[in-house]
Amino acid sequence: KKSKFYFIYLPTFERYNSKNYDNTNYLKIKNILKDLEIPFINIDKEVFEKEDNPLELFPFGMSGHYNEAGYSKISKAIYKFVNKN
Repeated sequence: KKSKFYFIYLPTFERYNSKNYDNTNYLKIKNILKDLEIPFINIDKEVFEKEDNPLELFPFGMSGHYNEAGYSKISKAIYKFVNKN
């Protein structure tokens, strides 16, 4: 069917709100994906790191799903990545 599988990392609120965020699992998963040669779309790198205040991409700067601006930026980053590869 000529389909392609991508792994998309969507960061949580705690990644930006906690000073002691533990990214051990993130690093393990990233290494596994590299070994398996699965394309990795890192939304943290593609969207959140480019923001002055990444918490603004969550509703009212609080834990939960992303807000409209967050989803918009994420979808544009995914579209750009998929069409580039």
